[in-house]
Amino acid sequence: MRTCFLVNPYSGGGKGKELIAPINKAIEELRLNAFISCIGEERDLEGLFLREGARQIVVVGGDGTFSSLLSFSLNNQVVLGMLPIGTGNDLAKEIGVFQRLSSKNIRAAISKLLNFETRELNIWKAGYGDSASREIFFCNYLSLGFDAVVMKSFNVRRQAAKPMKSTFGVLRNRWFYVQAAASNMSYTLPSGIKIEDEEHMKSYETPKSCVNILFPNIHSYMGLGISALSASPFDEKLPMVIFDSPLSYLKSFSKRYFGLPKDCSSGASNWRLRLGSSQVPMQVDGELVGELISGDLWICFAGNIKVLAL
Repeated sequence: MRTCFLVNPYSGGGKGKELIAPINKAIEELRLNAFISCIGEERDLEGLFLREGARQIVVVGGDGTFSSLLSFSLNNQVVLGMLPIGTGNDLAKEIGVFQRLSSKNIRAAISKLLNFETRELNIWKAGYGDSASREIFFCNYLSLGFDAVVMKSFNVRRQAAKPMKSTFGVLRNRWFYVQAAASNMSYTLPSGIKIEDEEHMKSYETPKSCVNILFPNIHSYMGLGISALSASPFDEKLPMVIFDSPLSYLKSFSKRYFGLPKDCSSGASNWRLRLGSSQVPMQVDGELVGELISGDLWICFAGNIKVLAL
């Protein structure tokens, strides 16, 4: 099976760029039918995959890089794998890759990864805009409110920072994230947002103090937290959690002291949010959606892709 190693050179504080040569060497030593491509070098990545006959794509990067390939994988039945070097690495933790692979010995990591079994991973689609004309796919989580506000602030800090060795890049990114979160603790969502579980005919409404609405497909959350006990990337159900205060949000990251936030719903395959005229920020798989969301937002099960996992 021909494999493409898709490297994000900026991931992990620049660690991706440092791994290009070791990956090339590993491909030669392991005699793999494989090639390398880097984010930013090829405008038409999907065309490249098709021209090269890649049936397996190993993402050398983080959750955002992996998420960018979901639509392509759904439409072309391509197997996805991951060598995690991002800041959060939530998906890699969920499917057992993060605990088993080390970028310090890239040859051993590649050899192990390519021998993992394939599992089917649930993919979700969010539609918004006029008649849900804009679509975005995700496999980790989608949230509206505090997460997105923090991500915007985090991106500003990261982009303004000077380049540094990747050894400290991830630690610096995490520090930037803590700073971004601390500076936005007073944020609240507009009250009265209606959330409808269309499968079970249930509805919810956000209170005045609501800071975040989360739809998690996996347990691992923002690199350090736990999203919801009922979250699973294999059951075709998407739970929903309303964080009604900053304290309830902190529970996701401090379960030892505060316990876990309660799931508002154990899961559904179709959700509808009625935002009205409110302008709400949204993030998907750790990446900020570049526009504020208003009107209706639909979330539904999109299908499964095959991933290399334990």
